[in-house]
Amino acid sequence: MKPATSAAILITGLCTIGSPVPAQDRALDLAKQKAETFWVFDDIRRKHGMPTRAIVEFQIVPCSNAPDHAGVMTQLQARGFVATHHHGDPTVEVSVPILPMTAEAVWNVERTLAVLADRFGYCADGWGFTEYPESHAPDSV
Repeated sequence: MKPATSAAILITGLCTIGSPVPAQDRALDLAKQKAETFWVFDDIRRKHGMPTRAIVEFQIVPCSNAPDHAGVMTQLQARGFVATHHHGDPTVEVSVPILPMTAEAVWNVERTLAVLADRFGYCADGWGFTEYPESHAPDSV
């Protein structure tokens, strides 16, 4: 059995960490975010290869003056995401257990999370993945 491997994290650059800004000064630029996601995905694929399936972790961070932590956690969990937060760290980790590793599949989840996070004063901040060993992969995803 091949051991699981990890890959780099994409930093989308959509918000300034540590410097929350008012909602009116924040613009959710999905076109820019999608272009960055596809570029980084392709860069990782070219340099390191890409597994067929992976456990993908997305990060969202507060980027407003009044982020609603309870609200974002409730909505993430209500939509079936596994969301975790470590005391003292503003980052929320959002896990997708098994995802086909295509740029489009990653983007579809990232877009959903970015729009949801924005409603609660959070911004998508990046993603990373751990290869899901094919010997343990279900017959269908």
